[in-house]
Amino acid sequence: MDVRVPSDDREEQVIFGLRPCDAKGFLLLDRVFGGDRPDPYYKSRRAKTVLVSMGCTEPGCSCFCLSLGGGPVSADGSDILLIDIGDEYVMQVYSDKGTSLLEGKGLDDAEEDKLKIAAESVKKAEDHMGPGLEIGGLKERLDEVFDDPVWMSLTEKCLGCGVCTYLCPTCYCFDMCDESFVADGKRIRVWDSCQFPLFTLQASGFNPRSTVKERYRQRIMHKFSYLLDDQDMLGCVGCGRCVKECPVNLDIRQVLTALSKVDSRE
Repeated sequence: MDVRVPSDDREEQVIFGLRPCDAKGFLLLDRVFGGDRPDPYYKSRRAKTVLVSMGCTEPGCSCFCLSLGGGPVSADGSDILLIDIGDEYVMQVYSDKGTSLLEGKGLDDAEEDKLKIAAESVKKAEDHMGPGLEIGGLKERLDEVFDDPVWMSLTEKCLGCGVCTYLCPTCYCFDMCDESFVADGKRIRVWDSCQFPLFTLQASGFNPRSTVKERYRQRIMHKFSYLLDDQDMLGCVGCGRCVKECPVNLDIRQVLTALSKVDSRE
């Protein structure tokens, strides 16, 4: 059989209007797919992609990016960041990619009064977010309460639908599928979710994470403990989408707060 590797003929692209939390998520993906054994497909697309993010001047009630080291107008991961100041945008460039994209476009340097408006907009956005989430010592606490019964009560209402993972900027788990045709076939990579029962089902029929409790615990442990060990980064950027769109209102902020208060000595 003739095995062919997909050609690298993708054109350069701009992802425009993503939020700062999305851009920050790329920093983790860059480590996961670009480490000691880089993924050639991710690496190729990433090299040809410019990220132009839009600062959040009115963060949603479910956002908690400030608690995780980001912010509604954070530049982490962005090549270019836009800040809305009314009828115009203040544009800040943070990479060679961004500089190259804007080269020759005839843009003027922002005037002092507009920079002041932008700074005021940033402060207003941060103040709008309200009380943050305390995560100091959270990793150590999670490692201590891995077998605690609290996981059962916290995940009792979870449906295991996977909405939280498919909305997450940092969830990257995937599956390999073979599609066969009459004379040939394709091996493709598809996004998958650790919240699905089949994700860890082995050929023997044994499933090490057979319950919703175990699968949701894996999600929390991976994002706030395991990735700190493996990549020295949290696996959450505080976008709040999993909070906003969860059909049973399972709020990750409440889960983390409850876990941080568990007395592991009991």
